[in-house]
Amino acid sequence: MRLNGAEQLANSGLKESSVVFAKETYRKYPDTKLIPHYRIFFADILYEKGLYEEALGEYFDIQKLELTKEEKTEVQSRVNSINKILLNTGK
Repeated sequence: MRLNGAEQLANSGLKESSVVFAKETYRKYPDTKLIPHYRIFFADILYEKGLYEEALGEYFDIQKLELTKEEKTEVQSRVNSINKILLNTGK
């Protein structure tokens, strides 16, 4: 699967490239956007890179998917964290 390859890129240290590759995959194969594990993985990279507004948009989209209880908790935690960061930076 293409997203597995993108995840391997990230695990090899090419995180920015992996996000670009994942977004391209989502665009070409819209059904791949329905896989929460990958969506969370790549949104977390955006978060780690300080791209908070873009990550927040991803997390909001992820919240609309069918998530496990753990995934819901993880995503909500990230949303809360980003909201705090954005409030403190005045964005």
